[in-house]
Amino acid sequence: ISNSQIYNNALNGIYLQSINEADLSNNEFEGNGLSEVKIVSSQYITMEDNFFNATDTEGGGWGIDTSSSSEIEIGNNVLELGVKLYNADNFTIYNNEFSNITYGNNYEQKTAMLIGGYDNIISDNVITNVGFGLVFLTEADNNLIENNTILGASTDVEYYTLGQNNTFINTEINTVDILEDSYFETLNYVDIQMFTVNGPVEDVELNITNGDVNVYSTEYYGGNNENTYSNGFIGRLFLVNERYDGDWIAEDIDTVIEYYYDGEEYTYDLDTDTSRYQEIYVNLRPTAGISYIKGIGDNSSISGVEAVKGADKPIFDEYTVAYWSFNEGEGSTASGITSEGTIAPSPVWEEGRDDS
Repeated sequence: ISNSQIYNNALNGIYLQSINEADLSNNEFEGNGLSEVKIVSSQYITMEDNFFNATDTEGGGWGIDTSSSSEIEIGNNVLELGVKLYNADNFTIYNNEFSNITYGNNYEQKTAMLIGGYDNIISDNVITNVGFGLVFLTEADNNLIENNTILGASTDVEYYTLGQNNTFINTEINTVDILEDSYFETLNYVDIQMFTVNGPVEDVELNITNGDVNVYSTEYYGGNNENTYSNGFIGRLFLVNERYDGDWIAEDIDTVIEYYYDGEEYTYDLDTDTSRYQEIYVNLRPTAGISYIKGIGDNSSISGVEAVKGADKPIFDEYTVAYWSFNEGEGSTASGITSEGTIAPSPVWEEGRDDS
């Protein structure tokens, strides 16, 4: 069904039941009673590039209402009505725009997506000006929610499920309503690249702890993960940023990186508030060497900067009043050019080193 205008039907715009395969694309839905599209006990349905326009600000209904269905793709649609997944498995909901869903107090009148089911992927959707962004009810578990944007929702997530394996990645959440026995975590990804002043650095040893969990450890730290590659990277890390454990106030989770390079060890607190690329610099220990010193007894054939200004000048000339070399190596008498003196207290001469 494509390129159709489906308006003002009493119950549903389209009703699919026990359908094995169907495609709905480039259609306009408006003003259909209970839901614009209702899907029951069906699979392999694709809905793309449709427009769901809400005109009934008093009643309102679901844009897409599904139950007991699987393997359904919903993508690139514009919706002013929500999507309901009940007893739904293996759905993919991607690149949709949800907006202005604030018609009343019931879920179908103010929710962008209601999710009940397993192994669904909710990705790259934009949700603005709604009552609820995401609602998780009853049996909702093993769902992946990634790269979504929620703006202007009264409640970003209502989490009324006991499922503890729903994964939130790169989806910023501000307001949460959660049951006391419910639990979920939000994660962000980080691409780490290690640098020195000379550029990306290979073979840095790393130990990364996310909260109480060690997530990456190389051989130096007792693990078997790889050191940084020649481009300074390791693989992308998915790290817990916040934890909701029966409380609407999230617990912040710290991530600490220990790293070892060039004989030195360092510690770095990693920022996981957003998904990001992160440069981390390691210091190269300074090295120095002296090829020669030009000074007393210098070789006239060698050009260079004097170690001590004037050190190559004559030690004794017509202007010298007194001079002692302190090169006796023993005793307490200092022999001078013009006079002798006594070294006090008694000197300690260094054995094996001439004239000292």
